[in-house]
Amino acid sequence: MNITKEEINPTHAVVRIKIAPDDWKPKVDKTLKDYRKTANIPGFRPGMVPMSIINKRYGKAVLVEEINTLLSDSLSKYIKDNQLLAH
Repeated sequence: MNITKEEINPTHAVVRIKIAPDDWKPKVDKTLKDYRKTANIPGFRPGMVPMSIINKRYGKAVLVEEINTLLSDSLSKYIKDNQLLAH
């Protein structure tokens, strides 16, 4: 993950966060595996649903959720560590 800050003027700045697949992929895979264990999809026994079906149904939603969580946590930590909040 790469975080950069670009100052526009003394009161405004732009913070850019670049996320690599290594940052989010393990969490997404773990969450999808957990979904697989509990998924109740007609035609399959509970816990025996193929990963391809779980990925099709829940993949994008899980990906978006994990990336949003990662971005939020990273930005909060960056702001706190660099004391960017005005007092």
